[in-house]
Amino acid sequence: MADPELPGYNDIVNVPATGSIPSNARVESYSPYKSEFKTGLPDDSGYYWLVLRVKSRSPSAKNVPFFLEGDTISGLVELDATKTSSVKEVSVELQAGTTAVGQEEERFLSLKETLWPAISETGSKSSTKLQGMNEWPFRFTLPREVEVHGPQNKKGFYQLPPSFSERASPAYLDYRISVRIKRGSFKVSQKLTTAFGYQPITVPGSPMRPALQLANAEGNPLPNPKQEPEGWKSQQKLKIEGTLFGAKKLSVARPLEYAIGSPLPLYLVIESEDEQAMEVLSSPTAIRVELTRAMTTGSEATAEKAERRSNNFFVVALSRAFFWVVDEPGCGPNRRVLHGEIDLEAKLKPTFVFPRLSIEYAVDFIGFETTGWVAEGQTSKAGPTLSEPVMIVSRQLSGVITRSNAPPEYKKPEVDYNKSLGYLENGNQRFLHHSGFM
Repeated sequence: MADPELPGYNDIVNVPATGSIPSNARVESYSPYKSEFKTGLPDDSGYYWLVLRVKSRSPSAKNVPFFLEGDTISGLVELDATKTSSVKEVSVELQAGTTAVGQEEERFLSLKETLWPAISETGSKSSTKLQGMNEWPFRFTLPREVEVHGPQNKKGFYQLPPSFSERASPAYLDYRISVRIKRGSFKVSQKLTTAFGYQPITVPGSPMRPALQLANAEGNPLPNPKQEPEGWKSQQKLKIEGTLFGAKKLSVARPLEYAIGSPLPLYLVIESEDEQAMEVLSSPTAIRVELTRAMTTGSEATAEKAERRSNNFFVVALSRAFFWVVDEPGCGPNRRVLHGEIDLEAKLKPTFVFPRLSIEYAVDFIGFETTGWVAEGQTSKAGPTLSEPVMIVSRQLSGVITRSNAPPEYKKPEVDYNKSLGYLENGNQRFLHHSGFM
């Protein structure tokens, strides 16, 4: 069978969660599940004697199944009993767990449905021998929260985290569906497993300020921090000294919660008495502002003030802000204003805190990269000059419109982040391979 792939979030982001049906849809015909994923176990001739079918939100049957918070996972198991023997039990299981590379998985979700033998109301199992072709439907409803043992073995309820698997990552979050064929003594049991993607539903805790919402809805530029001070989180003016001299002030649109697939707005003011410095530093390509992701693993993952060590705290730059110069009152040879955005790409995972693995984000001002500029005390390993924590959520509040304000002709820069703050530069070359769950 074809190799499965995870779908892009853009393909499913606009599909309502189970129970959320568009008002103009016919209830009896609407379903959020757009495809049926199929996998199986073949015999030596290539005949698939055990088949697992799963209904999915994925746009194509070639993609592994994908589900949102609150979804019901349903499907069908097909078994040709002539191709196996001494079957004692057929079951389907839904499991999820966190795995740190080199360690055993810690499971946080385990659901099981016995398909055969059938169990009577009195609790007795059927003694009928399994024969011929068999089909069994199954159904699981994903819980919103699970009870998990945290640090010091303390129990707590946590929202189900998103599935997470990246090459060279130090930790993983796997979701999977398995069909198990349990056989008699001295017989090898058989198992068919497929991974699936999962996304919790998170939204901003509060909407943008009305003036910013109106500008987005009408396709107008956002009001600046002077016009709408409550709509922006402004950093203190920072004096930067180097071969050239200047000062800057960075503002990030409030609330500091942004939905996947939307732009993260930025507002930057640069001031300098040196006109040469102004020309150099106000070039949009010279400004290095990045969205960075911090991953905390192990016992520190749920700590409010985690101890950051090289083996439990990993930072990577995911995308770079792009800027364009705008003309506003007060601009001149010694003062420039730039608007900017960071694209929150569909591949991002929402912010989450979960035992053994948590992900958080920040907007970091790294500095300037341009010919003729050398910052005082600048080194290749220096951290950000400014950092503002932000929360990434899986969807926007209902009725809130967000759009890019970049000029139509503006070309966004392409950046190779393999050279950025990656895992391997943190000295963790041992985290190179994840063997999966099979």
